[in-house]
Amino acid sequence: MVFAGGGLGCAGDGALLALCGGDLMAELALQKISSQMLVPVSDDDQLFVQQLKTGQVIQAEFRKTRNLHFHRKFFALMKLGFDHFEPQPCRMSGTDQWFTPEKNFDEFRRVIDRSTHKDKP
Repeated sequence: MVFAGGGLGCAGDGALLALCGGDLMAELALQKISSQMLVPVSDDDQLFVQQLKTGQVIQAEFRKTRNLHFHRKFFALMKLGFDHFEPQPCRMSGTDQWFTPEKNFDEFRRVIDRSTHKDKP
């Protein structure tokens, strides 16, 4: 595959390190424009690619960006679930005292996230 852009990572080259803010990593967004070509999306991405020397090798880790439509739909469904969720009374361990936890969206999200990713602790 031909990369008409870059990837993630700055080599030890001083000019590239300066462009990456002195870091060994840079993050680029690339768009596939043909079956074998990726091009930089933003002006910053283009500037990084222009700083590369012809033939210079860089390493990259690629990931697809989230589908914004489905991401919004997921959070709308999560909000709907939270709105209809009523915390159940719990008994404090070792006592006969009962309490009802308050609704907390962040905690609700954490529990939902944990239940959908079985490999996470």
